[in-house]
Amino acid sequence: MKPILLIFILLLITVAGVTVFKDMLSTTVNHIRFNCDVEATAQSFVKAYNAGKISTSTDYISKDFEWFSDTEFVNGQQFKHYVSHTHEELPAHFEDQFRLGQTIHITNLQVNGIGWHGGADMTFQGTSKTSDGVGVLSGKGVVDCRTKLISVWSMATHYPEIVPENE
Repeated sequence: MKPILLIFILLLITVAGVTVFKDMLSTTVNHIRFNCDVEATAQSFVKAYNAGKISTSTDYISKDFEWFSDTEFVNGQQFKHYVSHTHEELPAHFEDQFRLGQTIHITNLQVNGIGWHGGADMTFQGTSKTSDGVGVLSGKGVVDCRTKLISVWSMATHYPEIVPENE
C-alpha cells in the first residue's frame, strides 16, 4: 500500500472517530441532563430557598452530601465564607441568609457530565441579591442521579462594593 493512501485512510478513520465520539458525548450529556433532572433539581432548590422555606430547601440537599458552601467577595476580597459538611448545620445558615433577604437567581446552568463521584456535575451563573445589594453569582454542584438530590453546592457572589448603612 502506498504511504499517501495509508495516511489518507488513517486520516479518515481519525475524523470518523472524532465525529462518533463527539456524538456519543453529546448524547451522554443530554441523557444526564434529562434523566438526572439536574436543572429541575437546581431550580426547585433555588425556588424553595428564595421563598425562605428552610425545611423545603434542605429537602433538596442529600442527607449524606459532600459539602455546601457560600462565599461572598467585596471588591475582589473575600468578605464571608461558609461551608458545611453536615446536613444539621444547613438550617441555621439558611435562616441567616433569609434574614439578610438573600435570593439567588440562576440565569445559566451547564450540565458537564458524570464526575468522579458518580453524580452529574453542573456549573451555574446568575445573580445574588441581599439587602446590601446585587452581586454576580457563580457556582458548581453535583446532583446524585440515583436520588435526584444535591450532593455538592458551592456558590460565590462577587459584590462590587457594600457600603455600611451608617455612612
